[in-house]
Amino acid sequence: MTGRLLRAALWGVCAAGLLAAGAAAHTRSISYSSWTLDEDGAWVSARISLLDLSRLALDPSLDVGSGGRAADHLVRNLRLWVDDAPCVPAGPAEARASAQGWARFRWRIDCDRSGVVTLESSVLLDVAPSHMHFARVAVAEGGAVERVLTEAEPRWSLPGAGSDATAQAAPGGTTLTGYLRLGVDHILTGFDHLLFVLGLVLLVSGRRLLLYTITSFTLGHSVTLSLAALGFVRFPSAPIEVVIAATIAILAAELARGAQAGPTPMRRFPWVMAFVFGLLHGLGFAGALAEIGLPDGEIPLALLSFNLGIEAGQLVFVVAVLAARALARPAIDRAPIWLLRVPAYGMGGLAVFWVLDRTAALF
Repeated sequence: MTGRLLRAALWGVCAAGLLAAGAAAHTRSISYSSWTLDEDGAWVSARISLLDLSRLALDPSLDVGSGGRAADHLVRNLRLWVDDAPCVPAGPAEARASAQGWARFRWRIDCDRSGVVTLESSVLLDVAPSHMHFARVAVAEGGAVERVLTEAEPRWSLPGAGSDATAQAAPGGTTLTGYLRLGVDHILTGFDHLLFVLGLVLLVSGRRLLLYTITSFTLGHSVTLSLAALGFVRFPSAPIEVVIAATIAILAAELARGAQAGPTPMRRFPWVMAFVFGLLHGLGFAGALAEIGLPDGEIPLALLSFNLGIEAGQLVFVVAVLAARALARPAIDRAPIWLLRVPAYGMGGLAVFWVLDRTAALF
């Protein structure tokens, strides 16, 4: 009787975790804005996900129109300053067509740009302190400079006149550290990618073989991320997300079989499987990078920085999992087989849910 109660409790915990994780899978708290500066002020175009807007208790059907509460939040929290004087919005923000799950707005800001221009973002910081805002400022030569604004660094100062001077601000923008941070943020908040990496750690025994396997996964997603970001391959992101969920389901099924089932190809050559599936995950990373965009003239460096950020976040996660497993080793060695398979069943259940949910979103 005690064993049945224990199993029921464990499955209850897993079910609660799956519901919470399913809601947050592969989402990032990040918003975007594009600024076109002129002598009399700027035009601003901003984009934010409906999921992030739900943090403000907004109704996605009533509050995301022109001049609505969502637009008002962006106008009030995306500000432009010249020296110490705030610029003034010329009117309410207008809603524009956007991709499913997103809201996009455009509005005008009036001011005299004779001094030092500072861009400031406090979007969602009162309800989500970890929120990141990606700002892109167009320059006269047709290029752009970018920067990630956070709670720690909410302001970005640009020279007021002269686009040549504005272009010189690029090293202080997102060319290196910002894309690195975006890569770390994407992998650490991309629950499906982390779940796949967790599956690799659970599948592979031996540090050397695990190193080869994780390296193969890294090489695989680096290849397709680079090819897609550079425009050599193009795939719609929605079907790719379905396939990524399917790779997790396949890995979970192998974990559920257990090592006692005998040496399968996935267990004998895990680095091959990791590389192939890594190619698919790289297309998912590319979709995230496409949302952000790459700076003109700095594509190789920005791509490298974003990829290094992904690898840094992945390494932190792997080290944390290995440390936790080492601490729990005595309990793991005494646990019954059925208990050791609970994580695999949990992974499989969540992966199947993602497959069905993301497939339904295609229609």
